[in-house]
Amino acid sequence: MSTPFPYAARARDVEEAHSAINASFRNVRNRSNPADPATAKWIASIERFNAALAVAYPENFWSDLDDLRAGNLRHIETALSFLEADPIFFRSGYTKTEVLRAIERLPLTPGHEIRLRRVILHLITTRGGREFRQYCHLARRLDGAGFRESSAALLVSEDPAIARRAQWVLSAIDQA
Repeated sequence: MSTPFPYAARARDVEEAHSAINASFRNVRNRSNPADPATAKWIASIERFNAALAVAYPENFWSDLDDLRAGNLRHIETALSFLEADPIFFRSGYTKTEVLRAIERLPLTPGHEIRLRRVILHLITTRGGREFRQYCHLARRLDGAGFRESSAALLVSEDPAIARRAQWVLSAIDQA
């Protein structure tokens, strides 16, 4: 078995590099003058960010996603591992939305469905991101095996955000 991709470490690298861009830009007086030390530092931070973002995903992530979009299940493990890791960094929410849209069209095995239910239940209890709406769309396909009941149990959470996300999932399931 291969070593899991270090999503958390790569996400941290991207976020640190992104912060460095913002911090270095505060000192820039002339973006057009790369000889200025502040501008040179800003440009270097942009290059660092681009390098961190380039390795934030596994080597064949984008071609695997293209395969999924084409209906090929061969690389679904890449997508499921990404969703399970739930890395949070610049544009990762948009990427999760793309992955979820691709998965939504695929014939899923019971094992895939179990893993996706776990991801959604975890997100209900931890955080909603820009991609949460897409998770709700996917939840429509995942009704069964106690998923509705597990989601409904979270409606009584003392945390109103958890109860709200549980309600969104249940509403999506009911619309199916």
